[in-house]
Amino acid sequence: ECHSTDYRLAPVDNKPGPYDVFFNIECVACHRPHGSAFVSQLRTAPHLLCADCHTTGEALATDMPDQPQAEILHGTGGFSLDGARLTGPHTEHWWGIGDECITCHVHREPYGGPDQPVNSGHTFTANMRGCAPCHSEEVATLLVETTHEEVVARLERVGHYFDPDDPLFVDPTFLPPVLRDRYNVALFNHSFVGADRSFGTHNAAYTRALLREAESFFNLPYWLPPDPSAASEARALELPAFTFETEVPR
Repeated sequence: ECHSTDYRLAPVDNKPGPYDVFFNIECVACHRPHGSAFVSQLRTAPHLLCADCHTTGEALATDMPDQPQAEILHGTGGFSLDGARLTGPHTEHWWGIGDECITCHVHREPYGGPDQPVNSGHTFTANMRGCAPCHSEEVATLLVETTHEEVVARLERVGHYFDPDDPLFVDPTFLPPVLRDRYNVALFNHSFVGADRSFGTHNAAYTRALLREAESFFNLPYWLPPDPSAASEARALELPAFTFETEVPR
């Protein structure tokens, strides 16, 4: 429903709901059939093609971010605990790749015979062969897997404090105002990383910076990969309970 031609081409003030759309992401969602000023008859420049929808805009720390892929890629949109906008670290996935998203998500390959069917890239699934020449397919795959593993674990570690059904849950209504603002930033950054859904692939450095802001609010130590021989239950017990008496800024 999100990637529907109906939604993409509808006026900004008259977008259909998820149960009102009829079409998937048809060709005309991205291409103008009667020509355009851009390559491949695209509706806009290649580097803007995904970011016009996959953006959370100027979301505030009290909002719940949605589709922040463009912001994560560009290293913007999150916050420091003091409420200032967190800009950077940046990644070469942005400033070193001219076409940005489509380089990996619409990676095209020529027809190579019956053993290599033509790949137009229009499944929009990231293709690790699109990471060349910076990474080989094997290295890119390994980097994605290890970064995903780290980010998912860190999201889970911080998520205990935001889950009302968890013993470590911190209810912001009982926090003094200054800490409630910082709590909102931690929650926003945590949600920002989760809503991106690349789990660090788009911009690993910025993703880690956002998670570090959330972790530091709850006095969590710098992330170290857990000992695989330790039981998950034992690792969970190592998480400290949050007490705001020791957290009030001096």
